[in-house]
Amino acid sequence: MNFSIRATLVLLALAISSAAQNPLAEPLPKPPIGLSGKEVVVVNVTNGLAKSNAEEALEIIEELDVARTEAVIIQIHCLMDTNWEEINLIMGGLGNLKIPSYAFVDSMAVDAGALLSFATDKIYMAPASIIGGSPILGSGNMKAKLASFNLATARSVAMSKGRDPQLVEAIWNEDLEIRLGDEVLSKKGETLMVEAQDAVRVHEGKPFLAEALVVDVHALKEHAGLKGGLRFTNALDPKTISEDSALNALKTKEESYSGNVVVIEVGKRDLINSARFDYMGRVLAKAERENASAVILDLNTPGGLAFQTGEIMMRSLAKMSVPTYAYVNPSAVSAGALIALATDDIYMSPVSAIGAAAVVTSFGELDKDIEKKITSILVPLCRSVARNNGHDPDYATKFMIPEKEGAGELVEEGKTEDDESLVVQKEEDGTFKLKVKDEDDVGSLLSLAAQEALKPWRDAEPLAKGIATSIEDLIKQEDLKGQVIIAKPLGFELLAQWVTRFSALLLLGAFIAAQFELRMPGFGVFGFTALGLFGLFFFGHYAAGKLIGFEMVALFLLGVGLIIAEFAFFQGTLVAGLLGFVCILASLIYTMADPLVLPTGEISTWKLDVDSLGTSFWNLTLALGGAIGIGLLMARFLPESRLFDRLVLQTASAPTGSGIDHGLGESSQTDSLVGKTGQTLTPLRPSGTAMIADEARDVVTDGEFVDAQETVKVAVVEGSRIVVRPVSES
Repeated sequence: MNFSIRATLVLLALAISSAAQNPLAEPLPKPPIGLSGKEVVVVNVTNGLAKSNAEEALEIIEELDVARTEAVIIQIHCLMDTNWEEINLIMGGLGNLKIPSYAFVDSMAVDAGALLSFATDKIYMAPASIIGGSPILGSGNMKAKLASFNLATARSVAMSKGRDPQLVEAIWNEDLEIRLGDEVLSKKGETLMVEAQDAVRVHEGKPFLAEALVVDVHALKEHAGLKGGLRFTNALDPKTISEDSALNALKTKEESYSGNVVVIEVGKRDLINSARFDYMGRVLAKAERENASAVILDLNTPGGLAFQTGEIMMRSLAKMSVPTYAYVNPSAVSAGALIALATDDIYMSPVSAIGAAAVVTSFGELDKDIEKKITSILVPLCRSVARNNGHDPDYATKFMIPEKEGAGELVEEGKTEDDESLVVQKEEDGTFKLKVKDEDDVGSLLSLAAQEALKPWRDAEPLAKGIATSIEDLIKQEDLKGQVIIAKPLGFELLAQWVTRFSALLLLGAFIAAQFELRMPGFGVFGFTALGLFGLFFFGHYAAGKLIGFEMVALFLLGVGLIIAEFAFFQGTLVAGLLGFVCILASLIYTMADPLVLPTGEISTWKLDVDSLGTSFWNLTLALGGAIGIGLLMARFLPESRLFDRLVLQTASAPTGSGIDHGLGESSQTDSLVGKTGQTLTPLRPSGTAMIADEARDVVTDGEFVDAQETVKVAVVEGSRIVVRPVSES
C-alpha cells in the first residue's frame, strides 16, 4: 500500500472517529432578538471540515443579513486539512464581512481550523484547547501547491485583521522560529502549535493570539460585550439541552448524582471501545449537570484510542467544575496516563505505575510522516490539558515523546567521548552538547512508579498527590461527602459496547445468513437473520448510545413488532406473538416499578424494589382484567345497540369483479364445497389461500402446516370458515 493511500485511510479513520463524538445537529428555532435589536449568529465548523459542513458554513456566512446581525461567531473544532476550495472561500467571506467576527476554538483549531481562526477579528479559546498547524502529508508539487495558495489567502486575510503574517506562515512552514518574548513557542523543524494558556498571555501590551479563555459561546458573548441574542444555525445551544423535556419522561429511572461521589471504572479494554467513550462522556456530563460531590476515575488500563481520549480530556474533564480525581489502580499506561493528567489530582495505589503514552497502532509502526503529524497535534493538546488542571506539562511531553539517552547533556569544552553511539557537538553559543549518533535509537519514554510519582521529577512538581490503598481511602483523605455511586452503563450503552467489540462476528454472521437466503426460494428465516444482524450492527454503532434511557420504550416497540410479525409472516406459530406479549408486559411492569434502594443509600437502576414490583403486577392485572371485561361486554351488547348500527354496515357485499370468496354471502353458497378438492396457492400456516371450485378462497387447516401447490379437500364449512385437510389425510 503506497504512502498516499495509507495517509488517506489513517486520516479518514481519525475524522470518522472524531465525527462520531460531535455530529451536526438540526438547527434550532430563532431566539428573540437581544438588547441591541440584532442577533449574534453562531456558525459551527467541526471535525474534518467535511465538504457538506464547509459548504453549509459558507452558505450561512454569505447569507448573513448585515442589517439584522450584530456579529458572527465561528465555533471551531477542526483537526484536518481538507476541502481547501471551500475553506478559502470562507476565509475570503470572513475577510469581507461588514460586521465583527469572532472565533471560538472549542478544543482544536488545527490546520484549516487555525486559518479560519486567523480570518476573524478576534479569537477566543476554551480552557484546554490548542491552535496551530501540523506537517502537510505528501510531497512534491502537490504539497507545495497546497501550502502556497492557502497560506497566501490566509496571510492576506490575517494582515487585513492586523495579525502578524508570520504566525500564519508558521502553521505549515517548519523553517520559522516563533517566539513569545524570550520564550520559543515553536522552534525550527516544528510547525506552530499554541496552547490556550500561551495564546492569552499578554505580549507588548496585548494578548498574544486570543482575547480570553471562555467555556462556551455564551461566555464569549458576555466577554466581548455583545448585546444581541444568540442564534445557532447548525449547532445546538448548550444551554437549551434540558433534561426536563416531555420526551425524557419516558426514560428509564436512574440514580441521582447530586452531592454524591461518582466512580467511573476504566478497565483494560475500555479505552479501545469507542462506545465506552460515549458512556464516560455521558456520566461526566451528568455529574457536572447534577453537581456531584466529586468524580473518581478508577484506572487500570494499558491504553487505547488516541483521539477519543483527547475528546474526553478536552470536552469533558477539562471543562468540569466538579472536582475530579484519578486513582491509578494499578496501571495508567498510554491513554490512561493522559486521562489522569486531565483530572485535578492523581492518587496512586501502593504498587502502581503511570506513563508511556507514545502514539502507536495495533497494525504495526505508523508511517514517520503520519506519526509526526499526529504527535504534533496530540502533544500540545495534552500539555494544554495538563496545565489547565495544575500539572506540569512536561509530564505530557515526556510521556509521549521518547528521550534519547544523553541528548542535550552539557559537557566540558574539549572533553571527548569514547562511546561510538554518542557525539560531542559544539553549539553556536560556544557550549557543547552530547547527542545520540545512532538515529535508530528510539530512546525511552517516561514512566513513574507510585513512589517516584510522589517526588519531584527534574524541575517539575510531583505528579501524584498521594498514595491510597483503595477508593475509600482516597475519599477519606480528600474528605469527600456523599454516597459512593459506581457508574454503570445503561442498557443501550451495554448494547453499543458489545456490538462495537464483536462487530466483525456480527458482519460475518450477517453475510453467511445472506448467502443461505440467496440460495433458497422465497424469503425466510435466513433473510430475517441477515437483516437483524445488519440492523444490530448499524444500530449499535450509530443509534444505541444516543438513545440512553429509552430501553423500555424500545422493548415495548419490539413487542408490538413481534406481534405484527406473528400475523404477517408467522401465522399460527405463536412463538413471535408470545414473545411480543412478554416484551410488552415486561416493559410496562418495569416502567411502573421503582428502582431498588440499597442499605447504603445507593440506587440500583436495574434491580427493582419487591414491594413496588407487586404493585406494578397488581396495576397491570387490573388494567388487563378491566380491558377484557369491557371487551366481553362490548361483544355481547354493542351489536344490538343503535350506536353500533350507525358505526358499521350491516349488509356487506363482495367487491365487483373479485375472484376471492370471503364468505360474506349466504352459507348455502359454501355448504356445497364440502368434499371438493383444490390446490393451495399459498402455504397454510395454518391459514392461507386455496383454489377450490375455480375460485381463490380463504381457508384454514385443523392446525397442521401445508405447503403451497399441495392438494387439499374441504372437510368442514362453518359459516365463512372453510376447513381443509391434505388429501393424504382425508
